[in-house]
Amino acid sequence: MKKLTILIASALLGTTMTFAQVCNGDCRNGEGTYTWANGDKYEGNFMNGMPEGQGTLTKVNGDKYEGNFAAGKLDGKGTITFANGTKFDGEFKANEKTGNGTIVFANGDKYEGTFNADKFNGEGAYAWAASNDKYEGNFENGLRQGKGKMTYGNGASYDGEWNADKKSGKGIYTTNNGNVQDGTFENDLFKNGTFTYKSCGAKIEYENGVPAVKK
Repeated sequence: MKKLTILIASALLGTTMTFAQVCNGDCRNGEGTYTWANGDKYEGNFMNGMPEGQGTLTKVNGDKYEGNFAAGKLDGKGTITFANGTKFDGEFKANEKTGNGTIVFANGDKYEGTFNADKFNGEGAYAWAASNDKYEGNFENGLRQGKGKMTYGNGASYDGEWNADKKSGKGIYTTNNGNVQDGTFENDLFKNGTFTYKSCGAKIEYENGVPAVKK
């Protein structure tokens, strides 16, 4: 049994912690198991007194990380399984989800795509379990941003531009009965363009969110 003070920054713990003075194995340069006073435990490789390479970090609350470490931080490929059932499998950089990955939430929702600084950033797909809605396209800071397509569980769809998680810009919205709004949107509302009724083929022009008055 060795006594050794080691620092590790962990995304699971959320802070920089000091290891408890309990080690089995080589916790300086080799393989070992280190246990905190509160029962949290790291098992894996060490280098210069820091977790390095493959290892497992288990918290007493049930959260668990399995994957790669670099200089004591989650870095590279790994998997976090949270006690509530949420699971992330993908890439990390300096304790943050950065790169490609998949997260399945406890409620069944699923995101698959790119991350940066723990948020959805770049191309990805998000599926809502309860409504069967699905979005495929660009994200920025966790929100739908730029171009993307939303397919709703009731059969409707929107293909176009987004801003701050809302339909904004050019796009086409098709209702579940086949009617089409083709034009520009603002804050999820149809503002300017053509509304076409599938049943009769009638077309109505919209300006500023209301039917345009013919002169």
